[in-house]
Amino acid sequence: LPIQNAHFFTVDSFSMFFITGAAYWLSKIRMGLKVRDFVLMGLFFGMALASKLSVFTFVAVVFAVACAMLFCRFRNETGSQPLPYSEPSASGPAKWVAGLRNCSPILGLFLVSGAVTFLTFRICQPDSFFYPGFWGLSLSERWLENMRQSRLLVRGEIDTPPGHQWTN
Repeated sequence: LPIQNAHFFTVDSFSMFFITGAAYWLSKIRMGLKVRDFVLMGLFFGMALASKLSVFTFVAVVFAVACAMLFCRFRNETGSQPLPYSEPSASGPAKWVAGLRNCSPILGLFLVSGAVTFLTFRICQPDSFFYPGFWGLSLSERWLENMRQSRLLVRGEIDTPPGHQWTN
């Protein structure tokens, strides 16, 4: 079956390539806060979503990594260099404020990654949005109907002739 999928260029080959790239750049994000890594993770994830919508569950992995990074940064348990404006000697409310300041760059970079993901999906899957223009953000009714039809086909609630076994 993998040879057949590769031979016929099914969406699984493309979505697997792009989601693997997104996972790679997400692992690089965990090692350090580089804007390039966040942008490339968003770019690969957007292309994976454009090729197969069911990879949306990767958001849970991204969320888990973001929470882990925020937790480590907040508690200052990472091996990385603390930010220049952190106050490790502070106590009480000042300690919470310093912890939140340490977390804000991470949140900002994940927001940038989300924006890149959306923009990449918008460019690579233009059929899903209503026209006119590039900045039209409402979803296309035709695309939504196609997604409903696909969901019914996958669930087995409707059947089409290619799914029948023909006999004489």
